[in-house]
Amino acid sequence: MGVVNFYFTIGKVGNFLSRNKLFDSEYLLASTFEAITPFCSCSSVSLFIGFVKGDIPLSITFAFLVTSPLVNEVAIAMFVEILD
Repeated sequence: MGVVNFYFTIGKVGNFLSRNKLFDSEYLLASTFEAITPFCSCSSVSLFIGFVKGDIPLSITFAFLVTSPLVNEVAIAMFVEILD
């Protein structure tokens, strides 16, 4: 996460999302970022606050925040085991 923090600062991400018109794919990017990173729900709240302070649009930060409890590796493994 140190490498990600170094190259992708909140200011850079905020400028990229605010400046570029991505035709609503920024929501998918935020959800994908949350899905592939190992953040639990508790640490996602602190990231959410940092994103809001970094002037990232609120709707995109909510997409990031909502994805955290939805994409839980343990829940996915249990779901696969139940359906198997």
